[in-house]
Amino acid sequence: MRWPRVHMVLSCPGFVAVYISSLQAHGVPDRAFESHRQQADFLEQARQAVQHARG
Repeated sequence: MRWPRVHMVLSCPGFVAVYISSLQAHGVPDRAFESHRQQADFLEQARQAVQHARG
């Protein structure tokens, strides 16, 4: 999985922020995940994909 257009992924109270630029982000609400573990797994995979895309 590579996300070359994603700048960063942050965990915020109530949602996960997927930044597509330094000022624009998509919010993924906590309710989109079945569990805290699923959210944590998503964050880890997303952060790895962003890091991989940056080289």
